[in-house]
This record gives sequence, C-alpha cells and structure tokens, in this order.
Amino acid sequence: MNKIEKKINRYETLNRISKQGGIVFFGSSYFAGMNVEELAADSGIGATVYNRSLEGLRIDAAGRFLQSCIHGLQPSRIFINIGECDLAARGFEMQSFLNNFEWLLLSLHRKCGGCRIHIVSVVSDNKNASELNAQLKKLASNLGCTFIDVASVEHDDLACIRIFDMLKPYMRRFPVNFADAMLYQAV
Repeated sequence: MNKIEKKINRYETLNRISKQGGIVFFGSSYFAGMNVEELAADSGIGATVYNRSLEGLRIDAAGRFLQSCIHGLQPSRIFINIGECDLAARGFEMQSFLNNFEWLLLSLHRKCGGCRIHIVSVVSDNKNASELNAQLKKLASNLGCTFIDVASVEHDDLACIRIFDMLKPYMRRFPVNFADAMLYQAV
C-alpha cells in the first residue's frame, strides 16, 4: 500500500466518526502542509473543520478521492486548493487541467447538495500561476463558486496563518454578530 492509499484509508476511518455538515479543506501539497484543524480551533470560528488534503495530489487524480475524502462528510463548505503540483509537472496543459477541475466542481455540486464551494488560488512561483488563477476565477464565477485570491501573500513561515486569516470570513456562519466581527483581522 502506497503513501496516498494509507492516507485515504486514514481519512475513510476518520470520516466514520466525523461530524457531517462541517467545513472541509481539500487540496494538494499547500493545504496538506497547513495545520487547518489547529488554526480553526484557535480562531474561534465555531464550526467543525477537517483537512482532507493529500500531499502531491494532482487534478487528474483528485476525482478518485472525492468519495473517500469528501462525500461522506456532506460538508456545508469546501475550500479547494489544487494546482501547484500540476503546474510543476512536465507537460502541464492548461485546458486539460481546467476540464478536470470543472468536472471536480460539478461532481461536488451533485454529491454535496447545498454545499458552498470556495476555490482558493494556486500558491506557486510558476510562470503560469497567474494565468491559471485567472482561469480558476472565471470557472468559479461560471459554476456558482467563490474564488479567493491568496496568491499575493508573502511566502514565509507565517504565510499559512495569514492565508487562514483570509479564509476565516468565508468559514463563519452568517449573519455575523458584533462579537464575531471583532475577531476578523484586516486583510
């Protein structure tokens, strides 16, 4: 059993005891490296947050993991960040990537009804990253998703915290009361 299969088995086991209707982070290496659950617990957002990201995940394989990682959780919100490994791969084809990403989004809309889907921009120094993010923003608009641009965040040891702070307003349940509003940090 390879590393990804072990991770998938772990997620399937965790999903059996996990709460449905929470928030799920699903992505590749950038999200896989974020300690999302700890950041959420420390931020007081008042929602259950799970990270179902896989190191090295590429868009052509992402669809296979939806059933194992996402569908059973029936999340209220999903944050997707996939693309940095695709950009780094030899022979990256933008249109093929976008077609696979669109299929992924349509599958989530179909299997996780009522779920809000947030596409988080690709975090990469690759020369094609800005074009890919522009295309993802357009795709988000066309499919009723929200695009969140985090590409401008300076990439240092605290980047994950700053990015998580940018995502927090999208995680909160609305309407926001005054006490919740005071927890938001200016972005």
